[in-house]
Amino acid sequence: MRFSVLKRQAAATAIGLALVVPITTASVMMAPAWAQDLFAPRLYVNDRAITEYEVAQRALFLRVLRAPGNPEEEALKALIEDRLRQTEAERLDITVTEKDLTDGLAEFAGRANLTTEQFVGELTKAGIAPETFRDFVSAGLLWRQVVRGKFLGQVPISEADVDRALEASARPKALQVLASELVIPAPQGQEEAAMAQAQELSDSLSGEADFAAAARKYSAAPTAGAGGRLDWLPLSNLPPAIGQKVLALDTGEVSDPVAVPGAVVLFLLRDVAEDASAEPVLVSVEWVELLVPDDAAEIARVRVAADDCDMLQAESGGQTDRVTLTKAAMGEVPGEVALELAKLDPNETSVALTRGGLRRMLMLCGREAVQDPAPTRDQVRDQVINQKLEGLAEGYLEELRSAATVLLTCGDPSGIGPEIAVKAWAAGERFVWIGDPRHLPAGTEWRAVRDGEAFGDGAMAVLVQEFAGLATPGQPDPANAPGVVAVIERAVRLVQAGLGSAVCTAPINKKALKDGAGFAFPGHTEFLAHLAGVGRVVMMLACPGLRVVPATIHIPLSEVPAALTEGLLEDTIRITHAGLVRDFGIASPRIAVAGLNPHAGEGGAMGWEDERMIRPLLARLAAEGLKVTGPWPADTMFHAGARKGYDAAVCAYHDQALIPIKTIDFAGGVNVTLGLPFVRTSPDHGTAYDIAGRGVADPSSLIAALRMARDMVAARGV
Repeated sequence: MRFSVLKRQAAATAIGLALVVPITTASVMMAPAWAQDLFAPRLYVNDRAITEYEVAQRALFLRVLRAPGNPEEEALKALIEDRLRQTEAERLDITVTEKDLTDGLAEFAGRANLTTEQFVGELTKAGIAPETFRDFVSAGLLWRQVVRGKFLGQVPISEADVDRALEASARPKALQVLASELVIPAPQGQEEAAMAQAQELSDSLSGEADFAAAARKYSAAPTAGAGGRLDWLPLSNLPPAIGQKVLALDTGEVSDPVAVPGAVVLFLLRDVAEDASAEPVLVSVEWVELLVPDDAAEIARVRVAADDCDMLQAESGGQTDRVTLTKAAMGEVPGEVALELAKLDPNETSVALTRGGLRRMLMLCGREAVQDPAPTRDQVRDQVINQKLEGLAEGYLEELRSAATVLLTCGDPSGIGPEIAVKAWAAGERFVWIGDPRHLPAGTEWRAVRDGEAFGDGAMAVLVQEFAGLATPGQPDPANAPGVVAVIERAVRLVQAGLGSAVCTAPINKKALKDGAGFAFPGHTEFLAHLAGVGRVVMMLACPGLRVVPATIHIPLSEVPAALTEGLLEDTIRITHAGLVRDFGIASPRIAVAGLNPHAGEGGAMGWEDERMIRPLLARLAAEGLKVTGPWPADTMFHAGARKGYDAAVCAYHDQALIPIKTIDFAGGVNVTLGLPFVRTSPDHGTAYDIAGRGVADPSSLIAALRMARDMVAARGV
């Protein structure tokens, strides 16, 4: 019977193989350019610092484990999660005993068939301090106790659950998998590049057709010509760690990279079949490996001459350094060998692997079923409990990570930003305000929170950022400019670290920032793009009845025709399309594009740009499947009837976009940045120095921005 496999969490990384690969430390020990000291804090999580040294060490540890993803990014993410777990354990007064830690270290090292001392010795050779290993295991043990303490009594386990699990362990279903492979060579010294390429392919490939095309282009396996397609394989033929990774996939899904000596492998699951009547299928294998010249004629001769393992051994001519006979449990077979043996029937050979310029001819001699002792009822009960706790633990950790939904920056403290923040909180909006509480209106009730802490109800939640001094309403002070910039940077770091879901920014004064902090960006939008490391973003203004995007923004009107290039307009349309899909949940967005000239050029009578540049571009994009129309005369595309025909309007310049939206909803417009890896909104107004400190500022636009940020987070599913 065929069935669809639900996605499950992949099994732990197989570390035994990874430890034999030499790793250098130079690339991961180097801190970012702005860090002058490896022990300087990189980030604070609930007042607990994460240092540059810790990030570098954890990244190196993950490389040794051959964990998927970017090591530095995954290291920072893991350390943030560790700090959240430690804070929760401290709150619950949970600690790890020295005996528990000693046992945990030994258990982890045992997965590589090493003692704790041997494992630490191998890590030390790779430049990893024993404390890094100790901290890694300690955090995991602490979290295990937290989860069991919180949920153990809430996990219902019936005797029927145990009976079903016992039946499954006594007679597991024999599975066959239909998969495709893509093998990227990773010669010594090029492991990082191979892993990066594999990760990029894993993230970008979607479906069997994409995978097959990539396999033909990049794979070094003999199956490349067939798009990487493998025949049906018994799951028991695969190394357990790899088999579990394959089973964790949905049909048509691509795996994370799997590192084996000399290569990185991707798998695509095409189908799975099960045999309910099968007996247990734990397997050991026996095989012969013969080193042969990398010569097609000689390989063909040996294959004809050697019909079985005895005959293949005889082909060595008594040269014992050319031939080996090995028998081992499948889980103990080196990964690259196990993958080849998985494809073979007894007495079949593979020559896909090489060593020292020679081909490694592998012949499978046979497979044997291995029966382990049956688990006890108590052991099975613990296994079932742990499986249920695992799912609860993930949700628990996500709750700790994302308690602070929207991070609201203070903006210029001399403007209306602090006042409208207090009014929005009083209106029922919930967020974490980042700034100096001395700048809040007199009498404001606030409470200090820590990075990642939930905002709660009651007094306004404030993540304190000290400024140089007080603020005088209506009088911008360049001395406070560094604090304004630091607040924006902090908000971005926190949302990138998962300690918040979105950034909402209060208005800033660009001149004050330039005078006081050397701020070199035209505005918020460009600065956020710089902090996020993206090259191109677009500014959208949105209200319930209209969304507009200016292709050119803060430049003189006289410079617009030269600045409005085909490339700029195309990028703007594509980013707008992607933003409408990702941030607003519009599956097939409709985009109307305004002409540059009056009457959209009127056939060239009032300017050539509309006919020669804009119209052909839109025709090309429409041919690709984008629902884009225009160029439309700007004076007729913003009335109520026209607005029903599109989801967003892309305009040529600033005022062409902003006049209609501010006319329709002056108080409720929201500034949105599309193209960032995180959600960012802002009220659609400035600092309003003329009314600052008078208590008359309208918070409507900020409230709309906070609500839109939450809606966008929901649309993204983060």
